[in-house]
Amino acid sequence: MVQRDERTWWGDFTLSEGQAGRWRVGPSTVWVERLANEWRLHHLQADELEPDTASEGGLATSLEIPAGASVSRFVFARTGSSIGVRPGLADRPLVVHPERPVYVMSGEEVTLYLSTPLWLRFLAGEPEKLLVELPSHRPSDTWFGPSTIEGELCYANRTAARVRLENLAQLSHRAVTPLRLSNRGADHLLVERVKLPIGFLALYRDAGGRFWTQAATLVREEKGNLASLQLSEGVPAEAGAAERVAEPRDRAEQGVALRMFGRLFSS
Repeated sequence: MVQRDERTWWGDFTLSEGQAGRWRVGPSTVWVERLANEWRLHHLQADELEPDTASEGGLATSLEIPAGASVSRFVFARTGSSIGVRPGLADRPLVVHPERPVYVMSGEEVTLYLSTPLWLRFLAGEPEKLLVELPSHRPSDTWFGPSTIEGELCYANRTAARVRLENLAQLSHRAVTPLRLSNRGADHLLVERVKLPIGFLALYRDAGGRFWTQAATLVREEKGNLASLQLSEGVPAEAGAAERVAEPRDRAEQGVALRMFGRLFSS
């Protein structure tokens, strides 16, 4: 293997023609072959319930690919020597389900630390072109909306929703989003599932190798179920001096809260 910080599996890697690389990020393993006129990618995803191991990437010592791995071919007039691997966030909103229902008491503000899977982006060519995006762990599909006509297709993501960061396991293939909940209503707020618009969030990595997104704040107003979503401008305070490693997929208008009736909280 190429000698790298095991926490930095992403970056630019050099493969000679006929060589292959292997990337293992959480439950996903990707093998990349460089041929004269094509890049060939093999992907195998294991059960996420298996123990987490340190992620790694570099030259493959062998190309023994297990049965069941999918394969994709990307053809070029001539392949270059560099393959880029980048971390990213999900390509759809995530409907986050706490493992147990959470009640936010009237007048209280709390922070839940949510863990969501990373996506792996493979790029090649001059100029660089995106070959494919692969989830380190693919969540199941879910529909979020009041009816089958109104709403959108999302991913379902179950999380422990810890209220203390030190109680959240640090996993090599997942990012942490601090979700601040403010209940200004007169009664308790039951949080059984929350739609997290992950496309508006940037991705960071702190000095300890943990991935983070910007913090999000959901405010339930005094009357009704109107909730406003506000995104922090930069890295969350809990991450310390962190580097920005991926931009948001989508852009929210500067300084404008995303306001939705009954579409952020749902029971």
